[in-house]
Amino acid sequence: MKLGDYVERKAPINRLALLVFMDILVISMSGFLALYIRFDFKFQNMDMSFMETELTTLPLHILVTLVLFVLFKLYRSVWRFASATEFLNVVGACTTSIIAELIYMSVLQLRMPISYYLFGAVIQFILVLGVRFSYRFILLERSKREAYLKKADAKKVMIIGAGSAGQMILHELKHSKELKKKVCCIIDDNPHKIHKMLEGIPIVGGRDAILTMAKEYQITRIIYAIPTSSASDRKEILNICKETGCR
Repeated sequence: MKLGDYVERKAPINRLALLVFMDILVISMSGFLALYIRFDFKFQNMDMSFMETELTTLPLHILVTLVLFVLFKLYRSVWRFASATEFLNVVGACTTSIIAELIYMSVLQLRMPISYYLFGAVIQFILVLGVRFSYRFILLERSKREAYLKKADAKKVMIIGAGSAGQMILHELKHSKELKKKVCCIIDDNPHKIHKMLEGIPIVGGRDAILTMAKEYQITRIIYAIPTSSASDRKEILNICKETGCR
Protein backbone atom coordinates (compact mmCIF):
# COMPACT_ATOMS: atom_id res chain seq x y z
CA MET A 1 0.00 0.00 0.00
CA LYS A 2 1.30 3.43 -0.94
CA LEU A 3 1.99 5.89 1.87
CA GLY A 4 -0.36 8.47 0.31
CA ASP A 5 -3.23 5.97 0.19
CA TYR A 6 -2.61 4.98 3.80
CA VAL A 7 -2.61 8.59 5.00
CA GLU A 8 -5.79 9.32 3.05
CA ARG A 9 -7.53 6.27 4.51
CA LYS A 10 -6.56 7.28 8.04
CA ALA A 11 -7.50 10.96 7.56
CA PRO A 12 -11.02 10.73 9.10
CA ILE A 13 -9.64 9.03 12.23
CA ASN A 14 -6.85 11.58 12.54
CA ARG A 15 -9.32 14.48 12.18
CA LEU A 16 -11.56 12.96 14.86
CA ALA A 17 -8.61 12.47 17.21
CA LEU A 18 -7.52 16.07 16.68
CA LEU A 19 -11.05 17.33 17.35
CA VAL A 20 -11.27 15.33 20.60
CA PHE A 21 -7.86 16.64 21.65
CA MET A 22 -8.95 20.21 20.97
CA ASP A 23 -12.13 19.64 22.99
CA ILE A 24 -10.10 18.37 25.94
CA LEU A 25 -8.01 21.56 25.80
CA VAL A 26 -11.16 23.68 25.60
CA ILE A 27 -12.81 21.92 28.54
CA SER A 28 -9.64 22.26 30.61
CA MET A 29 -9.20 25.94 29.79
CA SER A 30 -12.83 26.91 30.41
CA GLY A 31 -12.81 26.29 34.16
CA PHE A 32 -9.50 28.06 34.77
CA LEU A 33 -10.51 31.03 32.63
CA ALA A 34 -13.84 31.22 34.49
CA LEU A 35 -11.98 31.49 37.82
CA TYR A 36 -9.57 34.01 36.34
CA ILE A 37 -12.48 36.22 35.24
CA ARG A 38 -14.33 35.67 38.53
CA PHE A 39 -11.37 37.12 40.46
CA ASP A 40 -11.05 40.21 38.26
CA PHE A 41 -8.23 38.86 36.07
CA LYS A 42 -5.81 38.83 39.03
CA PHE A 43 -4.12 35.63 40.16
CA GLN A 44 -3.19 37.18 43.53
CA ASN A 45 -6.87 37.64 44.35
CA MET A 46 -7.76 34.04 43.54
CA ASP A 47 -8.87 31.67 46.30
CA MET A 48 -6.54 28.68 45.91
CA SER A 49 -9.13 26.31 47.39
CA PHE A 50 -11.24 26.87 44.27
CA MET A 51 -8.23 26.16 42.10
CA GLU A 52 -7.61 22.89 43.98
CA THR A 53 -11.24 21.91 43.51
CA GLU A 54 -11.00 22.65 39.79
CA LEU A 55 -7.89 20.49 39.44
CA THR A 56 -9.45 17.65 41.45
CA THR A 57 -12.67 17.50 39.45
CA LEU A 58 -11.18 18.26 36.01
CA PRO A 59 -10.75 14.60 34.89
CA LEU A 60 -14.38 13.87 35.77
CA HIS A 61 -15.56 17.04 34.02
CA ILE A 62 -13.60 16.15 30.88
CA LEU A 63 -15.02 12.62 30.81
CA VAL A 64 -18.63 13.71 31.37
CA THR A 65 -18.39 16.51 28.81
CA LEU A 66 -16.88 14.28 26.12
CA VAL A 67 -19.66 11.71 26.66
CA LEU A 68 -22.23 14.50 26.28
CA PHE A 69 -20.52 15.70 23.09
CA VAL A 70 -20.87 12.18 21.71
CA LEU A 71 -24.54 12.03 22.72
CA PHE A 72 -25.21 15.40 21.08
CA LYS A 73 -23.49 14.12 17.89
CA LEU A 74 -20.73 16.74 17.90
CA TYR A 75 -18.35 14.16 16.44
CA ARG A 76 -20.73 12.95 13.74
CA SER A 77 -21.62 16.25 12.11
CA VAL A 78 -20.12 17.25 8.77
CA TRP A 79 -18.72 20.60 9.92
CA ARG A 80 -17.95 21.68 6.39
CA PHE A 81 -21.72 22.11 5.99
CA ALA A 82 -22.48 23.15 9.57
CA SER A 83 -25.80 24.94 10.03
CA ALA A 84 -28.30 25.92 12.74
CA THR A 85 -28.73 22.27 13.74
CA GLU A 86 -25.04 21.93 14.63
CA PHE A 87 -25.17 25.28 16.44
CA LEU A 88 -28.09 24.09 18.60
CA ASN A 89 -26.29 20.80 19.29
CA VAL A 90 -23.31 22.75 20.66
CA VAL A 91 -25.65 24.86 22.80
CA GLY A 92 -27.34 21.75 24.16
CA ALA A 93 -24.08 19.91 24.84
CA CYS A 94 -22.42 22.82 26.66
CA THR A 95 -25.54 23.64 28.70
CA THR A 96 -25.99 20.02 29.75
CA SER A 97 -22.30 19.82 30.62
CA ILE A 98 -22.58 22.70 33.08
CA ILE A 99 -25.80 21.28 34.60
CA ALA A 100 -24.05 17.93 35.03
CA GLU A 101 -21.14 19.69 36.71
CA LEU A 102 -23.49 21.43 39.13
CA ILE A 103 -25.07 18.10 40.01
CA TYR A 104 -21.91 16.11 40.68
CA MET A 105 -20.30 19.03 42.51
CA SER A 106 -23.33 19.06 44.84
CA VAL A 107 -23.16 15.28 45.29
CA LEU A 108 -19.44 15.52 46.12
CA GLN A 109 -20.22 18.47 48.42
CA LEU A 110 -17.72 20.70 46.68
CA ARG A 111 -18.23 24.45 46.47
CA MET A 112 -17.46 26.84 43.63
CA PRO A 113 -18.65 30.43 43.00
CA ILE A 114 -21.95 30.64 41.05
CA SER A 115 -20.27 32.97 38.57
CA TYR A 116 -17.76 30.19 37.86
CA TYR A 117 -20.50 28.08 36.29
CA LEU A 118 -21.91 30.99 34.31
CA PHE A 119 -18.53 32.12 32.97
CA GLY A 120 -17.49 28.53 32.36
CA ALA A 121 -20.60 27.80 30.30
CA VAL A 122 -20.12 30.87 28.10
CA ILE A 123 -16.37 30.32 27.60
CA GLN A 124 -16.82 26.63 26.82
CA PHE A 125 -19.59 27.35 24.33
CA ILE A 126 -17.56 30.03 22.51
CA LEU A 127 -14.41 27.89 22.33
CA VAL A 128 -16.19 24.69 21.26
CA LEU A 129 -18.07 26.58 18.56
CA GLY A 130 -14.89 28.38 17.54
CA VAL A 131 -12.95 25.13 17.12
CA ARG A 132 -15.65 23.63 14.92
CA PHE A 133 -16.32 26.61 12.72
CA SER A 134 -12.62 27.35 12.30
CA TYR A 135 -12.31 23.73 11.17
CA ARG A 136 -15.14 24.37 8.71
CA PHE A 137 -13.40 27.53 7.48
CA ILE A 138 -10.09 25.70 6.94
CA LEU A 139 -11.81 22.91 5.00
CA LEU A 140 -13.70 25.37 2.82
CA GLU A 141 -10.57 27.37 2.06
CA ARG A 142 -8.65 24.21 1.20
CA SER A 143 -11.46 23.05 -1.08
CA LYS A 144 -11.54 26.41 -2.82
CA ARG A 145 -7.77 26.33 -3.34
CA GLU A 146 -7.90 22.78 -4.73
CA ALA A 147 -10.80 23.68 -6.99
CA TYR A 148 -8.97 26.78 -8.22
CA LEU A 149 -5.82 24.79 -9.05
CA LYS A 150 -7.87 22.18 -10.89
CA LYS A 151 -9.67 24.87 -12.84
CA ALA A 152 -6.57 26.81 -13.80
CA ASP A 153 -6.94 25.45 -17.32
CA ALA A 154 -10.74 25.32 -17.20
CA LYS A 155 -13.12 26.77 -19.73
CA LYS A 156 -13.87 30.41 -18.97
CA VAL A 157 -17.58 31.01 -18.57
CA MET A 158 -19.86 34.04 -18.80
CA ILE A 159 -23.32 33.79 -17.25
CA ILE A 160 -26.17 35.82 -18.72
CA GLY A 161 -28.54 36.72 -15.87
CA ALA A 162 -27.84 37.60 -12.24
CA GLY A 163 -31.18 36.35 -10.93
CA SER A 164 -31.97 33.23 -8.91
CA ALA A 165 -31.33 30.92 -11.88
CA GLY A 166 -27.95 32.53 -12.55
CA GLN A 167 -27.01 32.28 -8.90
CA MET A 168 -27.88 28.56 -8.78
CA ILE A 169 -25.77 27.86 -11.85
CA LEU A 170 -22.91 29.97 -10.50
CA HIS A 171 -22.99 28.17 -7.15
CA GLU A 172 -22.91 24.77 -8.86
CA LEU A 173 -20.01 25.69 -11.13
CA LYS A 174 -17.99 27.27 -8.31
CA HIS A 175 -18.29 24.32 -5.95
CA SER A 176 -18.19 21.42 -8.37
CA LYS A 177 -14.90 19.52 -8.52
CA GLU A 178 -15.92 17.65 -11.67
CA LEU A 179 -17.03 20.51 -13.91
CA LYS A 180 -13.95 22.18 -15.32
CA LYS A 181 -15.56 25.57 -15.83
CA LYS A 182 -14.51 28.87 -14.26
CA VAL A 183 -17.08 31.67 -14.12
CA CYS A 184 -15.32 34.94 -14.91
CA CYS A 185 -18.15 37.46 -15.23
CA ILE A 186 -21.92 37.92 -15.24
CA ILE A 187 -24.14 39.96 -17.56
CA ASP A 188 -27.42 41.52 -16.44
CA ASP A 189 -29.51 44.37 -17.85
CA ASN A 190 -30.62 45.57 -14.41
CA PRO A 191 -28.68 48.85 -13.86
CA HIS A 192 -28.89 48.38 -10.07
CA LYS A 193 -26.89 45.14 -10.31
CA ILE A 194 -24.15 46.33 -12.66
CA HIS A 195 -20.70 46.75 -11.00
CA LYS A 196 -21.85 44.65 -8.03
CA MET A 197 -20.76 41.11 -7.13
CA LEU A 198 -22.65 37.82 -7.05
CA GLU A 199 -20.82 35.23 -4.91
CA GLY A 200 -17.59 37.08 -5.62
CA ILE A 201 -18.08 37.25 -9.41
CA PRO A 202 -18.45 40.74 -10.98
CA ILE A 203 -21.61 41.77 -12.82
CA VAL A 204 -19.88 43.65 -15.60
CA GLY A 205 -22.72 45.16 -17.64
CA GLY A 206 -25.85 44.61 -19.69
CA ARG A 207 -26.31 42.86 -23.03
CA ASP A 208 -24.45 45.66 -24.80
CA ALA A 209 -21.31 44.58 -22.90
CA ILE A 210 -21.39 40.93 -23.94
CA LEU A 211 -19.01 41.25 -26.91
CA THR A 212 -16.53 43.48 -25.06
CA MET A 213 -16.45 41.39 -21.90
CA ALA A 214 -16.26 38.09 -23.79
CA LYS A 215 -13.08 39.38 -25.43
CA GLU A 216 -11.68 40.95 -22.25
CA TYR A 217 -12.17 37.80 -20.15
CA GLN A 218 -11.33 35.43 -23.03
CA ILE A 219 -14.66 33.66 -22.58
CA THR A 220 -15.05 30.25 -24.23
CA ARG A 221 -18.52 29.34 -22.95
CA ILE A 222 -21.67 31.42 -22.35
CA ILE A 223 -24.57 30.17 -20.22
CA TYR A 224 -27.98 31.77 -20.62
CA ALA A 225 -29.76 31.89 -17.24
CA ILE A 226 -32.89 34.03 -17.66
CA PRO A 227 -35.80 31.52 -17.87
CA THR A 228 -38.43 34.28 -17.51
CA SER A 229 -37.20 36.47 -20.39
CA SER A 230 -39.41 37.14 -23.41
CA ALA A 231 -38.83 35.33 -26.68
CA SER A 232 -37.64 38.54 -28.37
CA ASP A 233 -35.12 39.31 -25.58
CA ARG A 234 -33.84 35.77 -25.60
CA LYS A 235 -33.39 35.82 -29.38
CA GLU A 236 -31.59 39.18 -29.31
CA ILE A 237 -29.20 38.13 -26.53
CA LEU A 238 -28.46 34.75 -28.12
CA ASN A 239 -27.69 36.45 -31.43
CA ILE A 240 -25.18 38.68 -29.64
CA CYS A 241 -23.67 35.63 -27.97
CA LYS A 242 -23.23 33.96 -31.37
CA GLU A 243 -21.12 36.91 -32.49
CA THR A 244 -18.58 36.10 -29.77
CA GLY A 245 -17.94 32.70 -31.31
CA CYS A 246 -18.54 31.03 -27.94
CA ARG A 247 -20.72 28.00 -27.43
